[in-house]
Amino acid sequence: MYYQNEKQYLELNTDFVFVSVIGNEDSQSNELFKIGTGILKKEGLSAKMKEKLNSSDDFYWTEIKFSENVTSTIYDEKVTALKQNRNVQIVSPYFKSANSKKIGLTNFFYVKLKTTADVVLLEQYAKQTKCIIVKQDEFMPLWYVLSCTKSSDKNALELANQFFESGLFQFAEPDLMLENILNCVNDTYFPQQWGLRNTGLYGGIAGIDIRACDAWNLSTGLNINVAVVDQGIQLNHPDLQANIHSLSYDTENGTSPSVVRGDHGTACAGIIGAVGNTAGIRGVAPNCKLMSVSSTLNSGTPNIKQKLANGINWSVQNGAHVISNSWGHNDLVSTYIDDAITNALTNGRNGLGCVVVFSSGNDNGPVIYPANSNPNILAVGAMSQCGQRKSPTSCDTENTWGSNFGATLDVVAPGVLIPTTDRTSTDGYNPNIPIHTRNNGNRILTDYTNNDYTVWFNGTSSACPHVAGIAALILSVNPALTGQQVRDIIEQTAQKDGGYNYTTATGRPNGTWHNEMGYGLVNALCAVNQAQMYLATLSGPSLVCSSGNTFTISNLPPVNSIEWTCGPGLTISSGQNTASCTFSATGSSNSWVRARLVTDCGSITLPQKTVWAGPPSPVIVGNTSLTCNLYLYRVSDNSQVTWTVSGPLRISGTHYGYKCNIVGTDNGYGWIQATASNSCGSGMSEIPVEVICGYYLTFSPNPSNGQTTVSIVSANGLESSGLSESVVRSVSGATVFDETIPWNLEVYTQNQLLKDTKPKQIGRSTTINTSGWQEGLYIVKAIYNGDVLTGKLLVKP
Repeated sequence: MYYQNEKQYLELNTDFVFVSVIGNEDSQSNELFKIGTGILKKEGLSAKMKEKLNSSDDFYWTEIKFSENVTSTIYDEKVTALKQNRNVQIVSPYFKSANSKKIGLTNFFYVKLKTTADVVLLEQYAKQTKCIIVKQDEFMPLWYVLSCTKSSDKNALELANQFFESGLFQFAEPDLMLENILNCVNDTYFPQQWGLRNTGLYGGIAGIDIRACDAWNLSTGLNINVAVVDQGIQLNHPDLQANIHSLSYDTENGTSPSVVRGDHGTACAGIIGAVGNTAGIRGVAPNCKLMSVSSTLNSGTPNIKQKLANGINWSVQNGAHVISNSWGHNDLVSTYIDDAITNALTNGRNGLGCVVVFSSGNDNGPVIYPANSNPNILAVGAMSQCGQRKSPTSCDTENTWGSNFGATLDVVAPGVLIPTTDRTSTDGYNPNIPIHTRNNGNRILTDYTNNDYTVWFNGTSSACPHVAGIAALILSVNPALTGQQVRDIIEQTAQKDGGYNYTTATGRPNGTWHNEMGYGLVNALCAVNQAQMYLATLSGPSLVCSSGNTFTISNLPPVNSIEWTCGPGLTISSGQNTASCTFSATGSSNSWVRARLVTDCGSITLPQKTVWAGPPSPVIVGNTSLTCNLYLYRVSDNSQVTWTVSGPLRISGTHYGYKCNIVGTDNGYGWIQATASNSCGSGMSEIPVEVICGYYLTFSPNPSNGQTTVSIVSANGLESSGLSESVVRSVSGATVFDETIPWNLEVYTQNQLLKDTKPKQIGRSTTINTSGWQEGLYIVKAIYNGDVLTGKLLVKP
């Protein structure tokens, strides 16, 4: 093969071959595996292949293992026998290299065009070599995925070399399968734990899993206690013992330690926290601590409600962070149990709240109690290895049960054909209860030969502990999260698998939702990643100058990109898509800085940092018209300023930085000015002010509809009198009002003096009767001490 124009050499591995077939997987398995051992898996591009080849049959693939170290003659005979099967499309060799003992060649290869116009050449060359163009890469449009066919003369490696050596294309290389590319784990039964890494086992769809391997690079559940309220965990199980918490409790006797009262609890515990080692299986949170809370889980025993409530309350009291409950029944409804759940949700974890997880039930109907009793519970349904809600018709073939669903379902998790820990020796499900075959399943006909484990555990009982394990992974990286935040993260990051139409639903704020799948399949990687993003903090100065200031993200988790944005008066100088970004001021204003973290799982915007951009820009708040009184002025942003005044104005006393008392001293115009400085520079604002001193003529009411009080009011009291600045007024030069001096009141209309004018009034106020006056505007004059005060009175009978 070629890489970067250089030849790369591979050595044939005669122990394996790759086979692509069409048709019904069950019928193919019988024929293919007479020649060697393997597991048939549905091709991820099956739909594309069917379309391109105009086929009604699905495409499957398998890796067939021959006996080790077979001779070249036997190898050729087996390959020939496989090719003679009419449904076999492709048989491709395996290779080995200095770095890998096992490299599989599929039916696919990749070609990169030199220019977009070369797609015509690609189509012609593909037709000539009897292969098909499967798809164009949606991200890099010069790259195409091609496949050899049953009619092709060469395998994918040979065709890739031929395409490259033609000189017509930029690059061409085969699709190779490498072993352990994820460097995940080597527990004995991990390859069968499809829920943690789905390779297409048992007729499933590769990639439909909770992404545990990726999540373990970030968290393994260290320092988190998961209480398993169930039939009790076998505390000395070899794959659990190292993770067993020192505290346990038996609800039947009200004593410690717990008691094994059935098989169920040990199986649930293994899914949550089986030890990460080279034996058995691996739990979702392989470093968490398992708290065993045992019960008969028999609703036919006395005080069962009280005992289950006690189990939950004991878990809260003894430090459980997560409580896993794979049980329930609609006739179990109880406010006793409700109160215990509420206690866990609100008071657990010192007030942060426990994460309480319940199974939805296995009746193929609505979610059962207690999963349906409280919206803050995580209600978990079961999913098949094909991404479907587990139902009597799902691809696992267990046709006697289905996962409960409906309005109170939150998420789904793997729930059938689940490998887990079993009670040791012959005490557990294995070999006593053939779970899979008893439910008419035919994917695996025998259980493990090691009775300490079972490959057949199922039900929403097995789905629930998957979610409890993910909650432990989340809290391990961010223990400060509330229980509600953990629930939100799990729901927000769920995968929309299964081809269902997820839509917006009332009361479902964490994304699109579906009646059978809730928010979708839980995603351990994205959940842990988002929990880490909650730890990220944005820091930086509160002032940004034109010279530039830098903002930094601390506790940054792995992200694809960082998108920085800013508000008015700022621009990005450098550092976009890095953890430190420099901003420069382009003006003077209140502003902000934000950072959005983007990953494969979505994005989160950190709380923004409020800043001031550039030099100060104070804005004076206060009257622009005043009398000879004391007035308070301030600047709107409370910044420290220097105050100056001009004209008939003076500053009274000591000003307060952002506040200042100013007095009008005489009639006329002046200016008030505020100047502020910061490390970016200085800024100033000013307002013009009119000072009016003397007396005013006022009317109440105005308009008048019968009787109006006319008053002479001192301008110095205008502010305290509450009068509007819109009052029509004339200014008198008088400074002191002498109530012993009589004054005359005259009313005019169209410059004609009315007959009922009041002469020689004493005091500040008098009344006039406007009854019978025609509607309209009247001019009122008060003649006092040689001055004339004039006002306008509107009459509306």
